[in-house]
Amino acid sequence: MKNVQKILNAILSKNVFEYLLVDREYRIVQFSAEIQTFLGKERRLKVGDSVFDLLPELVGSEEKMHKVFDGEKSSFAITTVSKNDRYINLYVDHFDEKNLLILLQDITEITKIRQRALQYSNQTTLLTETLKKIINSQNAMIFLANTENRIEFANQKFLEYFNVDAEEILKKDLGLYREMGPGFRSYEEMHRAISEGMKELSIGEDVFFVEAIHIDPANILFTLSKMTELARQRKELQEEVAYDQLTQVYRKKIFDDKACELLKSDRPFAVGVVDIDNFKQINDRYGHLIGDDVLRSFAKLLRREIDGKGEVARWGGEEFLLLIHTDSEKEAVELCEKIRRRIAAQRFDPVPGLTVSCGVTMRKGDENLESLLARADKALYRAKGEGKNRVVYLPPVE
Repeated sequence: MKNVQKILNAILSKNVFEYLLVDREYRIVQFSAEIQTFLGKERRLKVGDSVFDLLPELVGSEEKMHKVFDGEKSSFAITTVSKNDRYINLYVDHFDEKNLLILLQDITEITKIRQRALQYSNQTTLLTETLKKIINSQNAMIFLANTENRIEFANQKFLEYFNVDAEEILKKDLGLYREMGPGFRSYEEMHRAISEGMKELSIGEDVFFVEAIHIDPANILFTLSKMTELARQRKELQEEVAYDQLTQVYRKKIFDDKACELLKSDRPFAVGVVDIDNFKQINDRYGHLIGDDVLRSFAKLLRREIDGKGEVARWGGEEFLLLIHTDSEKEAVELCEKIRRRIAAQRFDPVPGLTVSCGVTMRKGDENLESLLARADKALYRAKGEGKNRVVYLPPVE
């Protein structure tokens, strides 16, 4: 009951009716029902979601949030945030040692009134000093462009980012829309792309969450919230899922996905299974750390040899898969032979020598991936049985 009262007191003190509770990992642990209004129908909010996915405007405020968690700072606010055609103020308050309370105040109506007022203002009275201060305090870049590709107003973040001054942007079409996406020829075209679902823009190495709204037929208000760090973390997570951590080649699941795409498209290809001969003896004699070094060097050589010709993935242990883009069994066997010879000729210090066995086969038009891998694995088994350090090819129909 005490925690409920704390939320109620905060809501009443700021005339706010929606809230989030966020833990120290910035995951949402509780939220009010009407929060969904700010997300739109296409996405459902749930407990465990990252608060930065819902409110990318908070990216860059982690240090402030950390201070609020620890009680060094009681609260802070981010005002006039655009969400799903609504405008809100964000208040980040201390809740307890484990949670932050984020309050969302809907200020849509008053903000739209201010926006409509821009239509009737001239350049010198476009915004009141108070509104300028509000907009210039935002972490996001905010600018107003007209249908003649002139920027009527831009906040301080925008001016600093593009290294332009307020007078310069008013004099002519600077063509900044060309820097904000793939071949934009106008701000209207940019607005159309955003309306059709493009929610992220890349400018150089920076990534922005972008929103745009026509405040009247002649003017469009754009908001660009920087989320480069969030995008980088997302990319790192995708790479972690896609690549084997030790060898930095694809995981088996990614290999399966790529092979299934080729099977569906009826494009020809070959599959090879490469296994390091007597690898257990390396681990037993030199230890697993040396064994891991050998696997890393071995995978690096495989990547280099197959580059431009296909993909390589780790199946498990010392066994690797090759996806070879070719319609020729001769080319597939020659590539595997080349890899076998390179391995035999390369030093993997302190291991004096290394050999591999390889089974290879071509796809058959109507088979599935499981049977294709089984045949390549059978070819590898024969290579092992015939003395190792060799390549064995099995045709689709024996």
